[in-house]
Amino acid sequence: VVRDDPATEPFVLAGHAYLLAQAGAIDEARAALARMREIAERQGQRIVLWASWGQNVGRTELLAGDAERAEAALRPSYEALRGAGSLAFSSTLAGQLAHALVELGRLDEARRYAAEVRDVAGEADVLSQILWRGALARAWTDGGPTERRSLADEAVALAETTEWPNVLADALLDRARLEFALGDPEDLRRAGDDAQHAKVVYDGKGNTAGAAKAVALAATPHPRQQSATGRGGAG
Repeated sequence: VVRDDPATEPFVLAGHAYLLAQAGAIDEARAALARMREIAERQGQRIVLWASWGQNVGRTELLAGDAERAEAALRPSYEALRGAGSLAFSSTLAGQLAHALVELGRLDEARRYAAEVRDVAGEADVLSQILWRGALARAWTDGGPTERRSLADEAVALAETTEWPNVLADALLDRARLEFALGDPEDLRRAGDDAQHAKVVYDGKGNTAGAAKAVALAATPHPRQQSATGRGGAG
């Protein structure tokens, strides 16, 4: 019904792509997003291209575990929106970009983008508020564990106020990753609980790709656990 309707089809493609990515059909999701971009470029829909396309490629590729592809779409889209003075859209993209950079291990850059979102995003921009907290909690490696846990807790608490189950599950999984990295016994217990909670939420939305990530994190042996097991076996 909406095919070849330039006012509607790009937005339908965006939602369809994310549903495909949740089902693990990443090639089909990328094809839908490529068509979305082609329409936006042909029609001169610059804001659609930079904001909606960039944001949807970002979340699709982060779900697929390809942070490099996410960055490649998010960075130019973010810079174009900043250049156009569109802070509302650019904040969300900067938050997503911070998450991609965390996954790529470029923590200094991730901290800068997360801090920028913190400084410019309005309180009503809940998604951006969640994104910068989750990214900064993981990237702030020279921060204290208490402060980092607090940021992750705030991200989850904000996500719980929304009607976005995938965003909540993402925040839970980010907190689980932080807890896993901190590595104290209580942190590891909480990481397992958060990963399991995230899986339940993902399952409820039919997000099999997200659920698989939660399962993989919960099953990953922590280096301290491996060391303890090794010592036990040697004795």
